[in-house]
Amino acid sequence: MRQSRVAKYRKKHRKLIIIMQLLAILYASIASLSLVTSTTTAYFSYTSPKVTTTISTASDWWDGSELAFLDNATDVVHSCPPVEIEVQIKNIGHGDMTGATEYKVFYSEQKGNPEKLGKEIANGLIQPLNAGEEISLTYTATEEGWYQFMAYQLPGFQENEENRTEIWSNKVKVQCPPKDKKHEEDSAINEKEASENEPKEEEIVEEQTVIQPEEENEDENKASTKKDNANEINGVEENPVEQNESVHSESEPMEEDTVNSSEEGEN
Repeated sequence: MRQSRVAKYRKKHRKLIIIMQLLAILYASIASLSLVTSTTTAYFSYTSPKVTTTISTASDWWDGSELAFLDNATDVVHSCPPVEIEVQIKNIGHGDMTGATEYKVFYSEQKGNPEKLGKEIANGLIQPLNAGEEISLTYTATEEGWYQFMAYQLPGFQENEENRTEIWSNKVKVQCPPKDKKHEEDSAINEKEASENEPKEEEIVEEQTVIQPEEENEDENKASTKKDNANEINGVEENPVEQNESVHSESEPMEEDTVNSSEEGEN
């Protein structure tokens, strides 16, 4: 009974069912076309890694200055230390220096290159120089040997942010003239000999103790000599009286003889 009713219903509403199926197919087709022809938007999330950015300050920017030592030839100073040596440095760049920079002095006793073999003995500051300006760097050398100056370019020179650029001057040799050197050696030898020959304080004290008795003996000898001389002088003063008496006694017989002779002549 039920099947017959369903079959009867299908037969009766077959057209309606077909129309509904067609509408469903049409709707599905339209929906499919809309999905195919529409734009697709994709959404995603990304976390970037941490990035550190360094921004250079104005002091690190190159100002266009460039320092250079003017003389490249070796300079020999024929003078004995202490003597003042100097080199010339100039800003040959197109910009003025915006700050000061450092310089150092190196020394090597042996013949060679102070840049490689020397040791740092002094340092100082170079004040800002205008473009084209030059100054002298000086140092008082106290020993014979080789000297050389080194200076730094300002930070950021030619876009070099990591390292400071170094520049080196010509080498300066300090050497005594042969005569002066010989004179200094002789003076040193004489001073050494004089220091060796100088008596020590103990020896001086002993000499003084020895000299004092000798001086006392000399004083005693002088006193005795003066006494003897005084005695001799007193003896000489007494002798003339005795001599006069003896002369007088001798002259009396002579007078008697003359008187006798005169009487005999009269007779």
